[in-house]
Amino acid sequence: MIGTRNQRLLLVGVALPVLIAATASIVMISWLPELPSEVATQWNADGVSQTSSVWLSILLPLGIVALYSAFITGSVVAGHSSSLVGARILIVSAPFLACLLAIGVAGSVSGQRGITDPLTAPDPGPWLLTGAAVGLVVAALCWLVVARTDVEGR
Repeated sequence: MIGTRNQRLLLVGVALPVLIAATASIVMISWLPELPSEVATQWNADGVSQTSSVWLSILLPLGIVALYSAFITGSVVAGHSSSLVGARILIVSAPFLACLLAIGVAGSVSGQRGITDPLTAPDPGPWLLTGAAVGLVVAALCWLVVARTDVEGR
């Protein structure tokens, strides 16, 4: 049976991040009729420097978050972290990453709705900064949940 501590770690480290990333993927799927088949995925100082399949933009954040969350949380639950602080940092990095990728990528894709040439896509910088800021807030809240778990010792 999974104890309360491990339930909280799984909730914060896996369920929440995957839910965030899955929500972003579902929203981006709803935009498919408005998106070109190729979307901008990389920018440099001159503008768009690379495009790829819209499906890559939709599924890659979910895949990265799911794999990262499972690996990190599995390591912490198995006791591979030598300190409580280190374990907390690892666990809360998953929701941070989920917010960064979900908001950053979905924001980038949203700016490409209705355009026909992905080379004219707007810079996603503001979306990435927003994702990082939201990710920090979510990670801080998750830190409190994980810290409470450590204090209770369960």
